[in-house]
Amino acid sequence: MVMGSNEVLEQAMLELNEFFSGVRTEFNIPLLLHGTNFQVSVWEALLDIPLGQVATYAGLAHRIGNPKAVRAIGSANKANKIQIFLP
Repeated sequence: MVMGSNEVLEQAMLELNEFFSGVRTEFNIPLLLHGTNFQVSVWEALLDIPLGQVATYAGLAHRIGNPKAVRAIGSANKANKIQIFLP
């Protein structure tokens, strides 16, 4: 374990505290998305959904240009390890 400050982690903690306090409605920390090309395309589409809005798997599949990938959208969501930042 590496001890010391990390600018990104400190920013993430600040933004999470603000979010749970009701002050913040979106996150600005940089996200480095690690996954397959398909997973990353799904996650990037998720980032375009405004706070408080919902999208169906079918809608996301159409949004990424792969309307038959409805079930794969669910699998990509399951693989998302940073759901608080990328809901």
